[in-house]
Amino acid sequence: MEKLYKIVVTVLLFVMISSFTTDSGKYPPKASFPTPEGIDNMLFYIQRAKDYNTIIYQLNTDENGSLIEEAPINPFWIRYTEHQKIMPLTVIQQKFAYGIKVKLVDKENEIYQFNFVSYKKKSFYLKKSKKDNQFHVYGKVNEKVAELDNIFINIQGGSFWFPKIEYVAINAKSIKNNEDLVEKITP
Repeated sequence: MEKLYKIVVTVLLFVMISSFTTDSGKYPPKASFPTPEGIDNMLFYIQRAKDYNTIIYQLNTDENGSLIEEAPINPFWIRYTEHQKIMPLTVIQQKFAYGIKVKLVDKENEIYQFNFVSYKKKSFYLKKSKKDNQFHVYGKVNEKVAELDNIFINIQGGSFWFPKIEYVAINAKSIKNNEDLVEKITP
């Protein structure tokens, strides 16, 4: 049984590591990345310089369109390098990289606070907009309250467990004047 367990763990690690490599071994330029389209209830997305694959963060609703309070945000992959295959995050990706920790902070107004498991210093909020009564993600970007659009992680080498992150760019729009905002975080 222990031998089978070791084989399964080895295979899983190989699959996860191979998902972080590019086909060509080169890092594509940010401007060439696809913009996800046609995804119902998409809140924001993350792209990494490693390849075109994209993590979508989607409002998690039931078949009636009601928010699932226990898990209001559903992250998943669009594997552009695999014919746009939709895949869930692996357990390791959820626990150490792209997963989020969400807590309800205001039940009456349906406001949730969340942080990425890999970066707890910055909080974001899922709440309904007064403009369209739809859920959006908000946070402070360059010290201005903004609606989150996407995050780009510039990874340039390193390893599976210790990628070399040059910067993380948070792209958003100011809710005050609709100004495009970019905040770069360096490790």
